[in-house]
Amino acid sequence: MSPSTPPPLPVAHRRSTDKLAVASLLLSIIGLIAFGIPALIGVIIGHISRSRIRRQAASLTGSGIALSGLIIGYVAVFFWSLALAGLMLQPYFVTLADTAVKDRALQHARDRQSFHTHLIRKDRENEPAAPPAPDTGMKLVTYPGPLGDMAAYVSADPADGKKHPAIIWLIGGFSNSISADVLPPGDPENDQSASAFRQAGLLMLYPSLRGGNTNPGFKEGLLGEADDVIAALAWLKQQPYIDPARIYLGGHSTGGTLALLVAGSTTGLRATVAFGAVHSTGAYGQDILPFDVENEAELTPRAPILCLDGLSSPTFIIEGEDGNIDALRLMRKTRSRRHVRFFEIPAADHFSILRPLSELLAKAMLADTGPTPKLTITDSMLQAAMKQR
Repeated sequence: MSPSTPPPLPVAHRRSTDKLAVASLLLSIIGLIAFGIPALIGVIIGHISRSRIRRQAASLTGSGIALSGLIIGYVAVFFWSLALAGLMLQPYFVTLADTAVKDRALQHARDRQSFHTHLIRKDRENEPAAPPAPDTGMKLVTYPGPLGDMAAYVSADPADGKKHPAIIWLIGGFSNSISADVLPPGDPENDQSASAFRQAGLLMLYPSLRGGNTNPGFKEGLLGEADDVIAALAWLKQQPYIDPARIYLGGHSTGGTLALLVAGSTTGLRATVAFGAVHSTGAYGQDILPFDVENEAELTPRAPILCLDGLSSPTFIIEGEDGNIDALRLMRKTRSRRHVRFFEIPAADHFSILRPLSELLAKAMLADTGPTPKLTITDSMLQAAMKQR
């Protein structure tokens, strides 16, 4: 042995790494990745290890390993504590969010109802609603609207002692009337009858609105009409053969636009489907509308894009890429909406989407039987339905 080489330490003086320090580090890493309880154990063991190392410094080492275990362990415990707290408080925050949404819906309804529109043209139809053909399964009734009795077509009572799901359908166009001509199925590429819902087994209500048929009032360009639909909804819920918890709302074109305005002003709907809606009623143009479209105060309560925050139930906005797609894209660009989904259908237009997608939606509505809405609709489902037409 070279004179410069120190003699080896006696065995009694060699220090070993404390196994508890290693265990602390491993448990803390596992707790950080998987769940917090191993990390909590790792923190406890880490403190024990550092205490042991201080007392037995001559024979034990690994203080740095134990310290690493403590740091990682505390980080893991803090992280998982936050996650657990968030999970426990989630129902509370969801309740707060739902309450806020309902408050916005009620406020939007109050704002719309308190607004006094100035109509530059007072239009009404003065045409009685004709009774529907017996083979449609519909009957002509009146429902109490805000201005008085309004005509409507409603599915007859199946007389089976059961409560049935139903959909209120808002027809497109600007007449505010209902006509028996719309009840039979139309051209598959332009079927505005919504008969696919009836054929699938859903009951239906087609309400006329103010200024339509022989109803009181004048057409308001989708303002007071929303209150008419809400009144129709209240009436439908009172029918003994209707399930009040499973009433859907749907509409096409102007009916889709009105459906969004209604959905943003009430909390009584199971879900809403709007085909071909626009972001603001003013987009239809002055030649058609009875109010001044240059007046911002008139446009605000008639703009679906401004009431999407008030939606309290699932809402599906659908349009073919050759239809009012710019309006859909504009609404989709607004900030995230918890209850709204947008569907852009390729190789389709404003009308061709109606029959195949109504058939799909009807099946989904009939399957939506739980205590809360679970209407499952995906892009792939819609595209598959379009391919089958």
